[in-house]
Amino acid sequence: VYSCPCPTVTISNTSPTTCGGTDGSIKICGLIPGKKIYTVNYSKNGVPQSAISNITVDSDGCYVMTGLGAGAYTNIRVTSLSCTNPTPLSSTLKDPGPGSPQLSANTQTAVCSGKSIVLEGSCPSGSVIGWYSDAATTSSVSVNQTITAPISFYATCITNPGGCKSDNPLKV
Repeated sequence: VYSCPCPTVTISNTSPTTCGGTDGSIKICGLIPGKKIYTVNYSKNGVPQSAISNITVDSDGCYVMTGLGAGAYTNIRVTSLSCTNPTPLSSTLKDPGPGSPQLSANTQTAVCSGKSIVLEGSCPSGSVIGWYSDAATTSSVSVNQTITAPISFYATCITNPGGCKSDNPLKV
C-alpha cells in the first residue's frame, strides 16, 4: 500500500504576454517528484474547470498549468490519493496593458467657468485613448461635452482589439 502525506503546496504565476493571450501559467510546487498520483481542481472567474488528473511532477516537485489566459484562478486544490491540500489557493493572471497615454494639455491647468480646454492624448501603436470619470476606468465619458467643475478625468490606453487597458490611468 502506497501512503502519501497530504500535499502542502505553493503556487506562483506568469501572466499572459499579450492582450487576450493564453500563454500564462500557474506553477504548483511542494509535490513528490516523479509521481503521477495528483489531481488538480480549480475554478476560473468563479466557474469550476475540468479536473487535471495524473499530472506529471518534475524533478523539483512542481507541476505547471499552461495555456492560461487572464482571470482569477481560485479554489486551487491538489489531491493525492484521497488527501487534499487543506487550504485552497488562488492566483490572478492579468493581461498586459498597452502603456500609458501621453497628454498634450497641462493637466494642472485651472479652467474657469464658461471657458474650455482641449485635452488631447496619444497612445502606443495598436491602442486608442479612453476617457473616464473614475480611476477604475469603468465609467467612460463622451468627448466634446460641457461639464461643471470641479471634476477630474482619467485617461488610459486601450488595446484594439482586445480591450486591455493601461495599468495606471492618468488623472487629468
